[in-house]
Amino acid sequence: MKNCICIVLWHNNQSLFEELINNSNLDIFVISHKSIDDIPHWLNTYVNSEHIFIEPNIGYDWGAYQQFLEKKIYLNYSSIFFSHDDLLIKDNLIFNYCLDIIEANNGYCIVGNGLNNKKRDWPLTHIHCYAHSKWKPPSWNFCHDTMRGSFFGTSSNALKIIDNFEVYWDHHKFLGVGAGNWSLRATCGKIQEILGENSFQFLSQNYRDTPFLIEMERGKLNNSLNDKHQPVNIRYLLIYRISKFLMTWYMDTNNKNIKNYLSIIMSFIFNKL
Repeated sequence: MKNCICIVLWHNNQSLFEELINNSNLDIFVISHKSIDDIPHWLNTYVNSEHIFIEPNIGYDWGAYQQFLEKKIYLNYSSIFFSHDDLLIKDNLIFNYCLDIIEANNGYCIVGNGLNNKKRDWPLTHIHCYAHSKWKPPSWNFCHDTMRGSFFGTSSNALKIIDNFEVYWDHHKFLGVGAGNWSLRATCGKIQEILGENSFQFLSQNYRDTPFLIEMERGKLNNSLNDKHQPVNIRYLLIYRISKFLMTWYMDTNNKNIKNYLSIIMSFIFNKL
């Protein structure tokens, strides 16, 4: 079976598509979160028009990947890569290196470019990030790695087991791009519980800039925009506090009925937001 890549089109980085056409054997699929009028004219030079999908921008990058999964196209491929379009490939063999690691793990791993963060106690410090998710951390002590959504690859078999990514669907733009971090942490926690302790593999210990590729940040090599220094968003703060309160209650109780009740409440809240 062949391999493919799903690219989120946002920054319209033509050089990435040029590299993929010239130096990889991947079938290319594109999820665009912009209107059809904003799709660059050159895209059809690299991508079959039937492989280009326009979807609502309500889940950001992880939402785009989930939108791709829901089309079930990945079932026709052995391994699947997911990426932003603001990558600079430095080593054309990067996909071969990733495929070797996937094969060495019998397909049951996620391979990324560079180590995202050595921090692993996310449920303990960021329990609010799991409120929207159907998957919940099994305990406060559960630790897991995280994988940047910029670039990663895995097997079709692994995706079948994972089933879906735990996306925060930000219908009304309450969280903005920060919702991507909620999706990332919940999805990575779920993946690690399903695939095991060594489910996340990295080509390098470097962050973003490795010998294999550079993961730009919002289309720039050095982005001064930092979520931590943005003006306080009252709606974000409200959702954060509600999520933290409900998830703390969920994690602290041993009563299964209460857990089920809280899960229903959280599901209702995040289906409405």
